[in-house]
Amino acid sequence: MSHSIHIHLSDDAYQRAADLARRAGLPVEEWAASRLTQSLPPPPASPNGAAGAPPSDELMRFAGCMSIDDPDWSQNERIDRELAEEYGGSHQDEA
Repeated sequence: MSHSIHIHLSDDAYQRAADLARRAGLPVEEWAASRLTQSLPPPPASPNGAAGAPPSDELMRFAGCMSIDDPDWSQNERIDRELAEEYGGSHQDEA
């Protein structure tokens, strides 16, 4: 579903928007709608707890921000072992 809005711009603001739209190869209305959409914050979390933006988008901004010298720091077996040591249990599955 889409909606239409009507806005008033000064001649200067309209001319600048029209120039930028022309450079982008878009009609000024489409360019303005795109810019407005891009400037909106992400939608709030829904009642079921799902965030508006996919978690991967939020997490990807942290990609590459860590430098760890240990090549197997993310191995599940090691993590399980360290948690078991910390909490005094076994890292083996108990049936």
